[in-house]
Amino acid sequence: MTDIKDLLKERGGTHGHWALQSRISENLWQIMLSTDKAYSPSQAQALHMICTKLGRIAAGNEDEIDHWKDIAGYATLVANDLEPKLAEGFSMERANTAAEAQTKAAHGRAYSADYRTGRDHD
Repeated sequence: MTDIKDLLKERGGTHGHWALQSRISENLWQIMLSTDKAYSPSQAQALHMICTKLGRIAAGNEDEIDHWKDIAGYATLVANDLEPKLAEGFSMERANTAAEAQTKAAHGRAYSADYRTGRDHD
């Protein structure tokens, strides 16, 4: 079994210094949350993970292929979720009302309750 110190040293080589990588990732995530978008839970999770991977690219080894494959994987998971909804006529032009933006800001949520039910916004 790999000693945790060895693992952290190895990850430092690919992911970069923890404090820098986490600061970059969190800054990117905060930018995503600063919009008036109503992300679905899967979109929000994928975006959060993509921000983490981008932080690792920026702070660590930009040639680490796993970072790039992970980004593609998370984007593909969201695309796979969206395809059936598009086939059913789900509106991708969800209206983000002022009330939704206020709810998101007040509760720190990156998605709306209506999206979780699969209903379009009127």
